Amino acid sequence: MKILDRTFIVRIKRIINRQETIIVVTDHQINMSTFNTIMSYYAARFYSEEGHHDINNGRLLTCMAGIIANCSDFRAIRPWQSMANAYKTAGIELIMQEMTKDEFMIFVTNDERTQEFIDLFGDDIGYVLQDTKTPFVICLTIVMGMVKTLTTANYFKWTEGRVRTFAGTLGDTYTMNNYKQNMYPKLSAFNGLNAIASANHVVRKELYFAIVAIGVQKKNFITMAFAEVHHLMRGHEMQHLILIDKYIFEEHPELLDTVLLRGLKPRFGQALQLLKEQNVEDRLYIKISKIQNGSKKCVIRSRNHFYGE
Repeated sequence: MKILDRTFIVRIKRIINRQETIIVVTDHQINMSTFNTIMSYYAARFYSEEGHHDINNGRLLTCMAGIIANCSDFRAIRPWQSMANAYKTAGIELIMQEMTKDEFMIFVTNDERTQEFIDLFGDDIGYVLQDTKTPFVICLTIVMGMVKTLTTANYFKWTEGRVRTFAGTLGDTYTMNNYKQNMYPKLSAFNGLNAIASANHVVRKELYFAIVAIGVQKKNFITMAFAEVHHLMRGHEMQHLILIDKYIFEEHPELLDTVLLRGLKPRFGQALQLLKEQNVEDRLYIKISKIQNGSKKCVIRSRNHFYGE
């Protein structure tokens, strides 16, 4: 009984750990400049140096909900209470503050982080906000960072590649020649986001399904961009299993009887059987979308843990 009581207390403490607010602009129609300013507000959280008093991993994770809510009819795409409940499992009480576009534009002029982000573009900022999709491109890159582990070795190449991809998808007129390295989100922010998203599978799954729900609509440049995000998330942390299936199970199954691999054969088989039970179009997203009950947080957890254990 004492153990149950202690567990209950720990869970309650985690649920009320902290509050984080997202701002949602509720006007049915906004111009490109306002949309880019909203995206700039959320992107700006990823530009402060590591350890900045105004930035923490929970806030970075909350920005994902803010970006998604402002890129969709958040009430219609997916019940928002489901998103709020998911964040509670990460110890975050998600508070939504609705604003009109005029209220937001007044608010953001006093937001230090946003103004620092806008200053990165110098004299180009008027053009960037009114005639490009650059802040949105950067936000899409940040969303992808939720499922990407970056290091000093791959950070710049990967970030530049994602920016180039999304700019191409959207036909953005702000060319890669205009970008400077300080215009990319900080590596420490990417790592903080990835760490907290990876540790909170329920939140990551909810965000993933919201991304899918936006992308399937195919209405405008926003939904088209989220469809591209969904496409690029395929195979997340699954390349090792895909290669095992193709080059060992299919082409050289005799290798599984070697001393080195014999002990892993049952787990390989379980993981691949689980994959084959999924719809073909869903298989390469299973690390994000599939959650086991209890302590089995995610199937095919790593190279050494192929099935929920």
